[in-house]
Amino acid sequence: MDLSTKLAPVLAGLFAIASAQAADNREPLHVQLKAPLAKSEVQATGNPARGIGLRIEDGRGDAAGAIIGRATSDDDVLFPIIASNAVTPFVQDVVQRSLAGWGIDSAKAQDGALRLRYVQFDINEKNRAVGATYVAEVKLDWALLNRAGREVSHGSVYGTTDHYGHGRSAENINETLSDALKGALAQLSNEPGFRKLWSDAFQNEGVAAAPRAAPPAKRTKAAAKPAGNSTRSLEIRLQKLDELYERKAITREEYEKRRAAILDEV
Repeated sequence: MDLSTKLAPVLAGLFAIASAQAADNREPLHVQLKAPLAKSEVQATGNPARGIGLRIEDGRGDAAGAIIGRATSDDDVLFPIIASNAVTPFVQDVVQRSLAGWGIDSAKAQDGALRLRYVQFDINEKNRAVGATYVAEVKLDWALLNRAGREVSHGSVYGTTDHYGHGRSAENINETLSDALKGALAQLSNEPGFRKLWSDAFQNEGVAAAPRAAPPAKRTKAAAKPAGNSTRSLEIRLQKLDELYERKAITREEYEKRRAAILDEV
C-alpha cells in the first residue's frame, strides 16, 4: 500500500473536522450573561454615604430581543450573538457594584432614586488569524430624583471598550460588555448634575422658591424748592408787609402777627 493510500483516511478525517468547525463557526453564539467579579473595588473618598434606589429599564425597543451583537467567522460569515438570559440583571449587577464603590447603597432609597435606561447594549466580535477582537458600546439615559420623587437632573452617558481574546468566547464577551458599562458609569460619576447628590441642597432641588416679599414703598419727599427762589420770595413778602404798615394799612399788632407767620416758613 503506497503512502497516498495510507494518508487518504487521515486527510478525510481532518477535512471532516475542519468542515464541522467551520459549520460551528457560522452558528449563532449563545452567551450566558454574567458580570465578572471585579479584581478590586475602588472605594470613593470624601463623599458621605448615600442611599439611592436603583431602577434599571430596557430602552432598546422590542426589536432588540435577546440579540446583543454580531460576530464574523473566519470566512467573514455574519452570525448573531444571543443572550441566553435577561440583560437587565446583568446591567443591574454591574451598576450596583460601581455605586457601592462610590459610597452609594442601592438597596436603600432614603435619599432618592437613580433611573437608568440602557438604550444601547451591543457587542461585536471580529475573528482574526489568531484570536478575535471584541468591541462593546453602551449608552445610558439617566435621571436623578430626590426623596420627594422630583427629578433633579438627567442626561446621557456613553461607554465603549475593545478587547482582544479567544474566538466565540462568552468570557470575553461578558468582560467587554462589563467594562463598557463601567466606562459609561465613570462618565456619569463626573456629571455635575449627578454630583448634586452630595450637595446640601439636593433635597430642595426642583422646589419652586417662595416669592420674595416686595420691599415697602419708599416715602417720597416733595421736591425741595430751590433755596435761592425761596429766600427771594420771603424777602418780597416781608417788603410788602413793611410797606403796608408804613402806609398805616395795618395795625402794629397785625403787622407783627403776619411777619411772624412768614418767618415761621423758613
